[in-house]
Amino acid sequence: MSNLPEQPAWESGIHQLEESERAKAGPGGVLNIQASQLANRTRYLKEALESIPDYRQHTFYPSEGDPDGTIAGVAGTEDGDGFRVALFDAAGVTAAYNIYRNVSGAAQFITAEPNTRYIELISQRIPVSVRGRFYAAILGDDGTVCLGGRKSDGKTEISDGTVIEDALGALHVYHSTNEAVSKTADKMCFVYIDDKGEPHLYSNSGGVAEHVFSFITENKVSQRLKRSGYIAGTVGRNDELLTGTRKEDGAFVTYLSGNIDEKIKWLIENSNGHTSATESHTYADSKGAGTGGTPFPAQLAALIGSGFNAVNYGIGGQKSGQIAMRLGAQPTYVTVEGNAIPAANGSVVITQFNGASATAAPAYPSQDKRLLSTNSDNLTRSIDGWLCGVKCRITREASGLNNNTKVEKYTLTALSGTGVRCLPGSLFVPEYALQDHSGAELWICAGINDFRSGTDADLTDDVAQIIKNVDAMIAFAEKSGRKVLLFALTADNYSTEFYGGIRYMRILEINYYWSQKYPDYYVRADNGLDVRELLIAAYNANNAQDVIDYGNDITPSSLRSDDRHPNTAGYAIYANAGYQFRNRKGF
Repeated sequence: MSNLPEQPAWESGIHQLEESERAKAGPGGVLNIQASQLANRTRYLKEALESIPDYRQHTFYPSEGDPDGTIAGVAGTEDGDGFRVALFDAAGVTAAYNIYRNVSGAAQFITAEPNTRYIELISQRIPVSVRGRFYAAILGDDGTVCLGGRKSDGKTEISDGTVIEDALGALHVYHSTNEAVSKTADKMCFVYIDDKGEPHLYSNSGGVAEHVFSFITENKVSQRLKRSGYIAGTVGRNDELLTGTRKEDGAFVTYLSGNIDEKIKWLIENSNGHTSATESHTYADSKGAGTGGTPFPAQLAALIGSGFNAVNYGIGGQKSGQIAMRLGAQPTYVTVEGNAIPAANGSVVITQFNGASATAAPAYPSQDKRLLSTNSDNLTRSIDGWLCGVKCRITREASGLNNNTKVEKYTLTALSGTGVRCLPGSLFVPEYALQDHSGAELWICAGINDFRSGTDADLTDDVAQIIKNVDAMIAFAEKSGRKVLLFALTADNYSTEFYGGIRYMRILEINYYWSQKYPDYYVRADNGLDVRELLIAAYNANNAQDVIDYGNDITPSSLRSDDRHPNTAGYAIYANAGYQFRNRKGF
């Protein structure tokens, strides 16, 4: 057996065996290549180390002209010699050394060598958590233990180290602090009885009576800790019971409502068997209103059965802000001609909503604050509410083409009163917002009409408006404890809504936001898909246009009545998803 030849050379890399290489031993064989390379490296390192004299023979120090000390180190050593440069701490004491080697007249850094001083400095900077000798304590602002329970023996210790249990046997009772101080050793304690007969613990602090704490007598305990008749409870500062569980029957009682169990029992007995809503109110655009087919709210109500009533407040073409204003979730500020509301049955022209024209369309759809306007029809619509303390009716009339050239007219009719001043921008509160709808679910389908034509950057403001307005509608419903169904936006037959289009991406952005913020409201079927995804998944593979639409990731033509709106079959998908969602949530 022969040994591998070794050369003192630094190999730049180690050969990796490949599957294609034939296993061969002997000189030059592929099986010996790696071992030979590693042997060369080892021989090189051995000779390099042996050639370096002890660097500690050469110690140098930084100077103003030689801040790292290497100039002096190279000048004071031979080529190949090692040397070290001392490093100082803030106190001027050597804390560590940098080790160098003179390589052809240049300082080659090898390593750093800390000493004991350096390690001590580092340890001082490391926070250390030490367990105290008390299982519980009252601490002062500076962390000093004022009163603590000692772990070793359970005794109580005060700030000066005095053990209360040990001192009690030597405590004397006085009715005068002056007398007590004169008869008690410095730093020792005594009991002082005040003029009301209350005992207090004092200490003699350099000839001054210093209060430590007061005692609670057995009499006080019996007076203040009487049994209340409750297993547990929440008590206010005035000792009044706010909430409590009554011991005699386990009933939960509150300060304002009394026995909650009895009230729940009464509600069940008087609800005619219904413990959930029997009605829904849909606030939506044309997809909620049902343009192109049987509206999904009506189909969903039929699936629910038991006489469930679906009230539809949808208006085709409306933006999310207008829908939120009609609901009362977003404010409506009104300006009328003459800044006055006429007497009962009198009318006046409305000139502005929220500081913008009541007749002219805004520059962008999402900015429309005309709460009854739409480019979908010229129907006369009205909404009742309160303005400046007067019951009023706002009426919208329109004529012209269904676009932004339409002529809009708004009038305000007083339904009561003798006339009153109405400053510009006065708040109009819809009658709906003042009524109790806690027994009706709120179904929301809004936002698709807010998008403008433009670049992706232009759509950022529209997305923000949709999110803000739908957030406001949900917050409005939550204040009265209403259950909510929030339906996703869908991508339809418009190029910007095709897969990857600028509006397509924003639709997905909004749906994702809703699904994350409102998982208890955002409608998904039992298979986890929302209505946009359900419509796409329901395409007809035998319908050529449906296949194209499926590729574009939009609502298929077989489920649409036009480019935007579902047909009755399409609305049925909304209804079925809502039905499954309600059942799953226990509505």
